[in-house]
Amino acid sequence: MGVAVFKTDFGEEIPEDGIFANGKTGAEMHNAYPLLYNKAIFEITKEYSDKSLVWGRSSFAGIQRYPLRWSGDPVSDFPSFALSLRGGLSYGMSGDPFWSVDLGGFRGDPGNELYVRWVQCGMLLSHTRFHGMTARLPWNRGEEVLGIVKRYSDLRYRLLPYIYGTSLESTRTNVPVMRPLGLEFEDDPGSIAIQTEYLLGPSILVAPVLNPGGYVNVYLPPGYWYDLWTGEKKQGASTYRMKVDLDHMPVYIRANAIIPTAEISDSVPDMWDQLTFDIYPQSDGLFEIPEENGLAPTVIRVTRGEATEMEASGPERTWDFVFRDVDEPAEVSIDLGDSDSGSNWNYDSSSRNLEIHAKRCASVELKIVE
Repeated sequence: MGVAVFKTDFGEEIPEDGIFANGKTGAEMHNAYPLLYNKAIFEITKEYSDKSLVWGRSSFAGIQRYPLRWSGDPVSDFPSFALSLRGGLSYGMSGDPFWSVDLGGFRGDPGNELYVRWVQCGMLLSHTRFHGMTARLPWNRGEEVLGIVKRYSDLRYRLLPYIYGTSLESTRTNVPVMRPLGLEFEDDPGSIAIQTEYLLGPSILVAPVLNPGGYVNVYLPPGYWYDLWTGEKKQGASTYRMKVDLDHMPVYIRANAIIPTAEISDSVPDMWDQLTFDIYPQSDGLFEIPEENGLAPTVIRVTRGEATEMEASGPERTWDFVFRDVDEPAEVSIDLGDSDSGSNWNYDSSSRNLEIHAKRCASVELKIVE
């Protein structure tokens, strides 16, 4: 019928005095049964789809093999929003990399302010859904709310290559996509104490607005961070007190980040025809994005030394690279392998960004000498 995912809700409930085929009671199977229940739906789905998935609420040891979980039914108020966030961070520390939540909460009507704040946060998780006892459709909440939801939905679609790559990393390491600051900065007491923010993957810090009125304290771990919206650079190991408008949620990019983004679209394509990589000034390493239909993954590697070198490869596409907050280069060399499609570069002294464009090709090698 084309159904891709089943929500395994309530089916994990069993009577305590029930008797299973193995002779055990419902009380004895209370924890194990949710694992077996989600496993059954996951494996049956796999017979019909190459992307097996369940949307489950309960779990037991080993459940990470059958993703994913969501929080259950939080109340639609600000304290429950904060509680859900803490619950998701705690759950991720248990070794299950994928977690989500009902945007706006489940029980009751969140009102427009809470609805927007929950959506802003929920769009920057590995998986996103709208669900609740009252209407959650953004176009029923007026033009202002619809415009804000669209802004963050567009941001999510642009960031899907990054979310895909981070999800791939999580399946290999069991480090959650939504991770506590203390997991990434375990030697920093300030990060360990934070329960009101999270990292989306290794490089994007999200600071949800968890109180009415737009006031938020943003703690940035050690190092430098860049405001996603303005590009402003801030020193870490510091807390910043802010009052933000309804359409703004603080998001910061780590100074060593490699952030792939795609063009905004209405659906997820089988392959992104064009990718942009934002490469921040301390990046030194590798980022990999899985591809569909058996195509080789997209891989980018940045190496810092006397010169900055970069290698990118994947399906044939158009590539854009933005090296952020760098000095004007003395020399830029671009190698497109066997392709003769052409390339160009430009340095903007006001933004301190070096932009490199490569037309349709399967690999790009750069060498930048400052």
